[in-house]
Amino acid sequence: MSKSVLVPLDGSERSETILPALDAVCASGDEIVLISIGSPSKPQQVGVEQGDDVLLSSSNLGMGLTFATPHEEPVYAESSGQALQRATAEIGDYLADRASELTKRGFTVKTKVIIDTHPAESIIRFAETMHPTLIAMATHSHNTIGGLIFSSAATAVLRSGVAPVLLVRMKDPAIDDAIEH
Repeated sequence: MSKSVLVPLDGSERSETILPALDAVCASGDEIVLISIGSPSKPQQVGVEQGDDVLLSSSNLGMGLTFATPHEEPVYAESSGQALQRATAEIGDYLADRASELTKRGFTVKTKVIIDTHPAESIIRFAETMHPTLIAMATHSHNTIGGLIFSSAATAVLRSGVAPVLLVRMKDPAIDDAIEH
């Protein structure tokens, strides 16, 4: 029976430390769903500095806003909708690259981008609709007298009980070096 594994990634190399562990828990043909939760991006304004005199006119193509400063060529700024599209596309490209690597290893891979300010809740909501066999994620963890403390997102996903969770500690050379000494 094939598995479906939900793998949250945040775009960092450290979050990708979960990817090699998938070989131990997945077989060829298992479905892996890579998910990334991005924060809403602020619109970018190119060529406009604070204090510039700006003339504003709506674009006749409806593609954004045109800004002009005295004695300069017009520059463009993106709308909130365009900023959302840009963020979604950038995260989608990142996930597509990771998906390509996993596909070469024999897995069936899907990707999902969610723009939200609450990553843990977004992962849990998505898992509730997906019903994965397993959620596999990397986490920041710290050894304490009382045991292991995981990141808030990993803790929330673990406590949700939406699916079994495999946690792999993110590699951090500074922390690993401090623990060894």
